[in-house]
This record gives sequence, structure tokens and C-alpha cells, in this order.
Amino acid sequence: MYVIVLTDYVTKDLHKQARQGGTRMAVQDSQGENTFYPDDLLPKIQQILAIMADLELRYETDRYHLENWSGPRAIKAHVLANLEQSYKANRERYEVCLEELRSRTRAHIEGSHRIHQKLAPAASMQTKH
Repeated sequence: MYVIVLTDYVTKDLHKQARQGGTRMAVQDSQGENTFYPDDLLPKIQQILAIMADLELRYETDRYHLENWSGPRAIKAHVLANLEQSYKANRERYEVCLEELRSRTRAHIEGSHRIHQKLAPAASMQTKH
């Protein structure tokens, strides 16, 4: 449910920004051209990546402590299995959100490139006069 809420929030927020004109940030692509996309995407991607890094660190720390715990093996194995299952489920949720943001970024960049390609012939025709 958290993923749906977060995904819904991101979707609604992006639509709201688009209706309001949004703000844009220039980024140079691999071909040396400047590409503009809404500047709210980069911070959101960075936020999700930071959360995922924290999740990874917490998982590794908890796993280390459990593996070095001197308690009964059966309990230890059960708790480790629960920890791994929980970690994988949480990570998958954030991966879904991250992929949605990346997809929106790609779609926006591709749309900007199409507009740029359509405008380029018109601009070159104007300079020939």
C-alpha cells in the first residue's frame, strides 16, 4: 500500500507541476546537447536512492548482528529468513517507484528531443534567407 500511495503522490505531483508549467532543469546528454526536464524529478530520484541505500545498510547491519548472535540456530535461521524477506519486499517497493521516476524522465527527455528535431529544420530554413 505504501508504494501505491508514494507512486500516486509522485504521479499527482508531476501532473500538478505540468499543469502549472513546472520548472525545468538543463542536463547535458551523451551527445552534448542540453536536455530540459522538470527539476523535481532529480531530487525525487535522489531521495529514493538514498532511502534504498539506508535500507541496504540497515539490512546488512541487522544481518551481521544476527549471524554473530549466539542464540539457538533455529530461531536465528527463522529471524534471518524474516529479515531477508522483509528487506526484499521493501527494496522491491522502492525499485517500482524509482523505475516510474526514471520512466517519466526518459519520456520527458524523448519528448523534448522530438520537439527539438521538429524545430531544427524550421530554424535552419530561416537562416538561409
